[in-house]
Amino acid sequence: MIARWVKSIIERKDYERFTLVEMGPGNGTMINYVVQVSSCNIKALNNYAPKELNFDISLIENSRNQADYQAAIVCDPKTIIRHGKFGTPFMTAKTYNGQNVSWFDHCTYIKSIPGIF
Repeated sequence: MIARWVKSIIERKDYERFTLVEMGPGNGTMINYVVQVSSCNIKALNNYAPKELNFDISLIENSRNQADYQAAIVCDPKTIIRHGKFGTPFMTAKTYNGQNVSWFDHCTYIKSIPGIF
């Protein structure tokens, strides 16, 4: 699903940088997509995406334990930065393929993501 959506954006040349956002509650839906994009689908995207294709992933997660679990699945452990307290964002990292991932503690903080509003 995400691969088709990204392909349509690329074909229209309708992007500079975009963000995949989980507005929740998703019961892990977005992280499942992140896993797909970060593993098999990213290889397919790279076949027809220009090198400058760049996207971020933003997740709303009120549980630090859940965020740590998600980061352990999709992110390079050397890139995980835990900020001192909940805020905007409270944790950031990069996937193994270089996509930025940010964890936010509440939907009201989503406005801080560039290009959303």
